[in-house]
Amino acid sequence: MKRKVIIGLAIYSVIFLLVGAYIIRTIQTSTMNLDRLITLHQVEILREHYLLQIKRVQSDLTLIGTSHSRSFDTVVTHVLGMGRIIDTCFDCHHSPRGTERLNALKKQTETYKDALSRVLTLRANASRLASEEDAAFRIGEELIEQVRDVIAFTTSRLGESTQKAMQDIERTKYFLYGLVALGPLVSALLGFVFISGLTRPSRSWSSPPGN
Repeated sequence: MKRKVIIGLAIYSVIFLLVGAYIIRTIQTSTMNLDRLITLHQVEILREHYLLQIKRVQSDLTLIGTSHSRSFDTVVTHVLGMGRIIDTCFDCHHSPRGTERLNALKKQTETYKDALSRVLTLRANASRLASEEDAAFRIGEELIEQVRDVIAFTTSRLGESTQKAMQDIERTKYFLYGLVALGPLVSALLGFVFISGLTRPSRSWSSPPGN
């Protein structure tokens, strides 16, 4: 009986270790998924900020020459801020396709900045100034459309990833609840079996008395 008890305890210990390893791995996986989702949402917020900054620069451009025209320093600050935001996007890890889209946005942003620079520095020729303003505005509108397309695409994928991660976490949560509820019951049952085996009176077989 002692051998059976030892084997039973060994099996129970192995099962306990395997369950513990699974729980640790599950917690680590869920934590990594949540960290990845948080990063993706932060990137999405950064892209929205980038889009707002482009629209701000576009507004500055359309107000040039009007009574509500912003100061030169303000416009330059907005343009530089737009460039810093797109540069910040490269700090995060992206797939090859994502990096390609960012490079295209970066190139279009530089083209937009060059067009704005010509508008801000050109003052003598009124007809050429109007032409440069129109060209810069069209470049800005194309950039806005590109950023909107990227945001729409990533928002859709981010929503799917978030929903899948939440479903995985929900399933894991119920599984862990089951383990927590089942663990004490299994332990109590095994304890009862072991104690019953140890305390069961052994049968003594005696040979019949001789004549």
